[in-house]
Amino acid sequence: VEIIVMPGTSDPDAYVRAFGDLRIGVSEFRKLVRTDLFTWKLRKEVEEGGDPYEIAKRTLPIIVNVPSNMDRLAMADRLAEATGLAREFVQRELLRLLDTNEMKVEEELAAIAQQTVKALQQNPKAMDAILATAAARRDAILESKVGYDARANLKAFETTIEKMEAATDMFELVTGYQIFDSLMGGVPKEGALFTLPGKPFHGKSILIDNFIVNMLRLNPNLQVMLHHVDDAALLRIPRILGIMSKLSSRSISKAGTSRAGAFGEEFDERYNKAVTELRGWIADERLILADQARLIGSLPAHERWIKEIRRRNSHGSFISIGDNFHLFDMPGMEPGEGKVREMSKFIAGLPTKHGITTMFTMELPKDILKPGTRPKYTDSKNSGGIAFDSKVNLNVYQELQDLGDESALVWRSPDFMEETIDPSGATAMSEKVLPIIEAIIDKNKVTGLVKTIYYRLEPMSGVLEECSSLEQITLQTAMDAARKERRAANKRSYAENRRQF
Repeated sequence: VEIIVMPGTSDPDAYVRAFGDLRIGVSEFRKLVRTDLFTWKLRKEVEEGGDPYEIAKRTLPIIVNVPSNMDRLAMADRLAEATGLAREFVQRELLRLLDTNEMKVEEELAAIAQQTVKALQQNPKAMDAILATAAARRDAILESKVGYDARANLKAFETTIEKMEAATDMFELVTGYQIFDSLMGGVPKEGALFTLPGKPFHGKSILIDNFIVNMLRLNPNLQVMLHHVDDAALLRIPRILGIMSKLSSRSISKAGTSRAGAFGEEFDERYNKAVTELRGWIADERLILADQARLIGSLPAHERWIKEIRRRNSHGSFISIGDNFHLFDMPGMEPGEGKVREMSKFIAGLPTKHGITTMFTMELPKDILKPGTRPKYTDSKNSGGIAFDSKVNLNVYQELQDLGDESALVWRSPDFMEETIDPSGATAMSEKVLPIIEAIIDKNKVTGLVKTIYYRLEPMSGVLEECSSLEQITLQTAMDAARKERRAANKRSYAENRRQF
């Protein structure tokens, strides 16, 4: 980047034409002094009366980041000339900063090498994963050395402006859940990390699968990669097909028997339609499924797939999903809080690094949450780091799973009946008690709004339906009343125990 100051005007065309003859005007324009951006900025600071040592302190780190040694020396000379500082002083200080910077990089690379050697000795069978992790960590360190590039900075700005001006809808990736989409403006197309903590068997994976099906149906330019470390394909695909067809995922997993047995033609029609749709998504690379048999559960391997998929198709939106965070690994690193922190930083960097949105489900440790206690983003397993790094934290909670018969958050329907036996031994059909799933959004850096949203879950198919606005109020009131009653019961129990004591 170069700057030319033209006397009397800021318009190059007007300056050239002012000479009457275009050839003379162009010749005079070419005689004007050109100043590179670094020198111009430096001169401006000096002209504004800045302290020479303060100017040098602010400017030298910029010079350190320039890749070319010849350019660094030339810029150091210009700094000395502009500030009046001794050339030897400026060069010594530059060399000191360069040595410090290089030493820090070398120390970090040496630490990675030592950890990698140790990990390979302990587990040589995991060589690919360990080396991939080491390479990813090395690249992150070397990339941090890249200096300031004005052209790249301007290009990034222009790209952002283009994306903003191309947005013709207030919603991004719609989920079909009206309350959620209204609250969030849909799922962001890029730059966001969603964390979904919850207790085991409370519906985290079910919520993710419903999001996937709905978003693929409603957003034609969307690709989704689901890295499901928790489940094998033979378990996960029937659940996805259950949501798509509203058939029992158990009957789908035994499709051969179900087609020939009691379910008959209706099952066959709905099953075939769902399989055809799912096969189309996979064939078109709109849905990429990866279990442990196809992709090891390491974060560097997860990122390699993202890079490869984005190279094949950089157009459209992309969401990567990891299910479950605590089952992923960074091979080559010692277990502990430091490793979890590095994993969290690795995940948090994926959205901005690759221009995507990322979602990770997480388990909550049993020793933190008592039955009936809702999760919050500070309760993430091993470390709150990943939830603190996320843009949106959506806790998943199912009270029926937690409290059983004491749960106030349930629903019933004549479409779902079960056989019961009364005290006399007589059998009767009654409406089945079904669970309500709570999506507790307690952190939201996208729109700033927080809220609990209630969903009806049909456990056999895995279909989640968002409760209506009126039902949301009714369920919230029921939950508040039950919570108040439990507090009163605890107080009565405490008082009774004190009297007995």
